[in-house]
Amino acid sequence: MDHLTFAQGCVWLMKMKILFSIHMFNLKVLLPITDTK
Repeated sequence: MDHLTFAQGCVWLMKMKILFSIHMFNLKVLLPITDTK
């Protein structure tokens, strides 16, 4: 099986960080808005 190169690992980590930050932003901002409706 092929292993991830260092660059691919960094790109993958950046994608995970961005997705996670967007997810946390949605939880903090969108959920309170939908709860009040």
